[in-house]
Amino acid sequence: MKILVIDLETIGEGPADGGVVELGWCEVLQFKVYKSPLSTGPEIIDYTIGESGAHFIDPGMPIPPESSMHHHIIDSDVVGARPFALELGNLLKVREPTVLAAHSAKFEQRFITPDMTGGLPWICTYKCGLRLYPDAPSHSNQGLRYYNKPQGLIREKGLPAHRAEPDAYVTAFHVRDMLSLASVEDLVKWSSEPALQRTCHIGSYRGEKWVNIESSFLRWVADRDFDEDVHYTVNRLLLQRQGLDGEELEAALHKILHGEEDQDDVEFEEIVDESR
Repeated sequence: MKILVIDLETIGEGPADGGVVELGWCEVLQFKVYKSPLSTGPEIIDYTIGESGAHFIDPGMPIPPESSMHHHIIDSDVVGARPFALELGNLLKVREPTVLAAHSAKFEQRFITPDMTGGLPWICTYKCGLRLYPDAPSHSNQGLRYYNKPQGLIREKGLPAHRAEPDAYVTAFHVRDMLSLASVEDLVKWSSEPALQRTCHIGSYRGEKWVNIESSFLRWVADRDFDEDVHYTVNRLLLQRQGLDGEELEAALHKILHGEEDQDDVEFEEIVDESR
């Protein structure tokens, strides 16, 4: 298995605002370490950091100063660079990843669509970090870097921040270390779901841990127009407080968030009513 971490430096927050100006990448490679022949347990799978690199990209427009102030890339840097779709296609062809990864992958996925990758699955180290490191003071790429202090990370290679290769390199260590705590399948699953937030950013409860907030406020939030991460978090907590867990919890949560109905609607509505 080969996981390819990708980081983009861009103009704006999405393709409608502008283009990509730099594409950075770093490999996370799987290898197997076998136990003693006398052991009856399964083989141990480990991961290591592979090659990394970056390419300037022609964004097809001048780079505005409000973008350059973040990544320090200017027009003269991208002279002669290739278009993003061409550079990305070549990278995927050469590296042949089975999984893609990024920190806050939702951002990269605005520019990298499934038709460009053949539908490869993604790992989001931001969403996975919220689950695996709930006590971290920050779940940003650099926040997790200094919280976890990844073994083997070369400090100079991870700098400067907000450039594509250094950021991809740091994220690759998050992927490697997360894979010692959870399976690839779990990371991909969590990444496909809304973010399970740890801290409330609403009203008088701003800064409080969601788990410490009373159910009446969670119900108030659940009934209002907040984003999908907030709704996912509060509805999950409400159902957990009713004793739901595992597959039963996931099924009930899916129905709440997607408004699905089936032959178990009456029983499901009772669960929702009780949780609220």
